[in-house]
Amino acid sequence: MRRSEDDTRLKQLIKQSKEIVDSPGDMYDLAGKRFALYALQLLPYFENNSIHIGIVGNPNRGKTSFAFSATELMSHYGLPALYFDLDDYTKSGGAISGSISWAERKKRELVPPEEINQTIADFSKSHGLVIGDFPGRADDIYQNQRVSSLDMAILMTTGKEDSIEWKKLLEESNIPTSRLIIGKHRGQTSDHDPIAPYIVRERKPFTIPMIIACTRTLVNIACIKDVSLIEPWSEMSQAERVVLEEVLDFEFAPIGIISEP
Repeated sequence: MRRSEDDTRLKQLIKQSKEIVDSPGDMYDLAGKRFALYALQLLPYFENNSIHIGIVGNPNRGKTSFAFSATELMSHYGLPALYFDLDDYTKSGGAISGSISWAERKKRELVPPEEINQTIADFSKSHGLVIGDFPGRADDIYQNQRVSSLDMAILMTTGKEDSIEWKKLLEESNIPTSRLIIGKHRGQTSDHDPIAPYIVRERKPFTIPMIIACTRTLVNIACIKDVSLIEPWSEMSQAERVVLEEVLDFEFAPIGIISEP
């Protein structure tokens, strides 16, 4: 009799979970609900504290698009998020924000040292949840200075071979780092890292992959800053938890920080 009841409950759970998975709207709402519950718990931390996150990686990996989209998403949920353009060579922030067109963006090979130093100083002094959009070359002579101002980094990469120099720089600087694999789906990679679609020169803050990636970022912030987060399962059904952990987290963000000092 007990076996029959267990089988019935399992079938019901599978049915309810499938109904959520089959509805993109329900999936989005579920991801957003968990993100909101974590964001509410982290808000008190930012009343008196700041954190500086660097979005790093080689050129043309979607850093600006991700950094600006993540800032928009976090701000929408009430977090004191601030986008900060650290790339004095291209100033892509103006283009992604829409204040200028991408065609109007001027690239510079040489930038006065005092301008770069001032940008880094301004970034370091900024308050809130500050998301820094880094220039792409890991061998830039100012990268050590930029990296030293970070609390954590998100390394945007197409795979392990794509990020060797960046990984080395971040490890030598003892910066907690998570990788964000771009342009792949779970079936295309054996890497167990968060995944985000390859977005270049587009703002896509309100998508499931962005919400899941930013949820993982909030969990990492709490881990680094020793902030206790209460898991939101009491606010959700068993089917919703299954979908979050076994579908969305598996597809987009199975683990968090991969390297810590």
